[in-house]
Amino acid sequence: MILGDPKNFLQTSMAGAGLLAVLILIFFYDVIFLGHTLLSTNAESGTLSTGAYGYKGYRPVLDHVIDRGVPIWNHEPTTSLTSRIYKSGYIPLWNPHEALGTPLAADMISSAFFPLSFLLYADPSPAMWDFFLILRVFIAGFGTYLFLYRFLGLGQPASLTGAASYMFCGFILLYINIVFINVAILVPWLVYATEQWVQRPRPRSLGFLSMLVACSVLGGHPETTLFALFYVTVYYLVRMEKVGAWGKRLGLFIGSMLLGGLLSGLLILPFLEFIAYSVLGPHEAGVKGGTWHLPLSRIFMLWVPYFWGPVRQSWDGTDWSFQPGYIGMVAAVLALSVFFSRSALRGAGRSDRMIPFFIGMIVLFILKGYGVPKFFNDFVGSLPLFEVSYFMKYFGPEFMFSVAVLVGFQIHQIEGRSGSLKPLIFSASLGLGSLGLLVWLNYPEVVKHIDRPYTVPSWTVSVTRSVTRSYFLKQLIPPLLFCLLIGAGGYLAHRKALSPGRFSRLLSLALIIELFILMPHDHFQRYPSFTPAPYVQLLQKDPDTFRVYSIGTALYPNTASAYGLDDVGSVNGLCLRRYAAFSYTLISPKFFYCHFTAQNPVGGIRNVDNRFFNLLNLKYTLDDPAGPGAPPPFEKIYEGEVKLYRNPDYFPRAFVVHRAEVVQEEGEALRRLKDEQFDLRTQIVLEEPDGRVEEWEKGRRGGGERSRAEDSVEMVEHGYNRVILKAQLTTPGFLVLSDPYFPGWRVFVDGAEKKIYPTNYLFRSVFLDEGSHTVRFQYQPTSYKVGAWLTLMGVLILAGIFGKDLFHMGRR
Repeated sequence: MILGDPKNFLQTSMAGAGLLAVLILIFFYDVIFLGHTLLSTNAESGTLSTGAYGYKGYRPVLDHVIDRGVPIWNHEPTTSLTSRIYKSGYIPLWNPHEALGTPLAADMISSAFFPLSFLLYADPSPAMWDFFLILRVFIAGFGTYLFLYRFLGLGQPASLTGAASYMFCGFILLYINIVFINVAILVPWLVYATEQWVQRPRPRSLGFLSMLVACSVLGGHPETTLFALFYVTVYYLVRMEKVGAWGKRLGLFIGSMLLGGLLSGLLILPFLEFIAYSVLGPHEAGVKGGTWHLPLSRIFMLWVPYFWGPVRQSWDGTDWSFQPGYIGMVAAVLALSVFFSRSALRGAGRSDRMIPFFIGMIVLFILKGYGVPKFFNDFVGSLPLFEVSYFMKYFGPEFMFSVAVLVGFQIHQIEGRSGSLKPLIFSASLGLGSLGLLVWLNYPEVVKHIDRPYTVPSWTVSVTRSVTRSYFLKQLIPPLLFCLLIGAGGYLAHRKALSPGRFSRLLSLALIIELFILMPHDHFQRYPSFTPAPYVQLLQKDPDTFRVYSIGTALYPNTASAYGLDDVGSVNGLCLRRYAAFSYTLISPKFFYCHFTAQNPVGGIRNVDNRFFNLLNLKYTLDDPAGPGAPPPFEKIYEGEVKLYRNPDYFPRAFVVHRAEVVQEEGEALRRLKDEQFDLRTQIVLEEPDGRVEEWEKGRRGGGERSRAEDSVEMVEHGYNRVILKAQLTTPGFLVLSDPYFPGWRVFVDGAEKKIYPTNYLFRSVFLDEGSHTVRFQYQPTSYKVGAWLTLMGVLILAGIFGKDLFHMGRR
């Protein structure tokens, strides 16, 4: 049963929270006290090729995160946009500024409905970003502490040590700026709520678990959420078997998962709809991304992470992209010693009975994450949903939380004089052996690279570094000393020359010191991410509705979203299939996955003289000061921090045509558009399954095929979820809007709903009779409406659950 009385638990919890807060102050001292930032805004291209406009502060030599680009190009600008949308009184369903227009909340990675993100939506300043990122670290640690203290029955020092092991692990700190940490911080809380349900199957326990499941889904990353829910499901099944109630409450547990799904329905259904119309790229089942794994030789990076070079700057070309981070040598030795503990494996004690599960999850990660043996890796990687997920990266939180549990457990065992210290001494010797093996396996390469410069490729500027002997000593000496410390301390404690209490505190201190050493501390100074450069202000002053695209590194996608500018380009995990096919087929085969950029290696599209850019409403393009510039007919209108060019041949966002061809298949529309004789200004291609558009046929009989100079279209509003136009036609024709065709968009002509036609493969149009019309395109996706009703239903069920529980508590 749950340990301790509520008052004592509350007091101890607050004390634990205070101690964890002190550790936060120590680990993030430069961010909290010295005005530095955890954001990587100025590490990659953004507003300018060097990051934010006007930044003159310190530029770190080393990277402090594995992925510095995605937050700059996606999380930060999307958060700024979502903040504006909420403050305007709208729901962030559609992003009109990226990829010609794309679903916003439905891409999940925007985490538009994640509760904690509303701190940023209220104030997306760099200071709030730092508070948000650090708060996530604290939440991860506090959840771990509560689970270890309350349900494993560990003492406060052991619980704090385990909490520190997780909250300051490499996965959380090296990916601290990435959205999937939203889910990683909830892993301890999910396990906590599951254990609470196991021990006290009360309604409020089920409701609490359901809320956490919903928050995990709303966190914004499907793969991380998949593994988190898989982890707690297996945990529940193992625990129910251990308490002798296998299957008795399984239905209610499944019900809590389903209730979590209901609560997050407003995101799940739009996401599934987006998936159905999107390019999945490496996440396609046929790619078999689930069978990918890390090289076994890189398992050493779990406890000697920088042996092959600093973060993202490896001297042997080691790819950091899929690394799970580090646990450190102290944590590795402590966790490994539990493997050799007889009591833990027997599951005899109250806390011991939970330990085999965490050992099993560590083994699963090692075997699958590093591909040993191959048949097991391929089997797990071919399971449904696992086949499209990167296990070695996104199962990292579960692995490191499992390690943290074993760390806390072992500290508790030592402190309580439970069990022999021989497994710990043996594990320390294995740690020493691993260092020797690491050097022996890599000695030839180490000798080869010592004192030789090597180039670190970057999308903006290459960095030249040199590996020295002192560098390798700095990587090897700390873990070597920690192993010796653990081994010597274990021996002295075994001989009773050192008290177990002092030894356990020494181990806790060693773990915290090592994690502090391993944490990168080279940070930029805090500075507004989206300070408008002069060229941005120039574009913002243009009252026209237009699009922009950079053929350099400035205004890198999706920076334009932060400034309210519409960009042709995109960098995202999902994009509309029609957008991808149109871009690849008609503009450039350099279109890569969902990345429409001018910058290699994920793009290289610079041919803005392609006639389809005119159709895309491209009015402006820009290049870096040293870049070759835009080709004719583009005209340079500004030169300074960038070179800005205007396109005299761009099409308006909305226009009228009186000539249309009707085809039955998407591929046929693309083939017709590729024909050089096809006049993009005066004719369009429509798609209809039967090859007929009746209202158009009637219009042709009325003499409506010729273009009319008297036709006019006025853009009244081009907003977040709607577009309003006024059109004047002298003869019947089609009003074409060069925004993507996507389910959920509806059109109303003079208040009456009409049909939207897929036009020119990618866009949408509506047929209009002659005369003046007010046309309103409205994004009202059924997926969101149904999802919102499901969420409301979930809220009502949740309210009923807590209400019933409170009623029974009142009667007692």
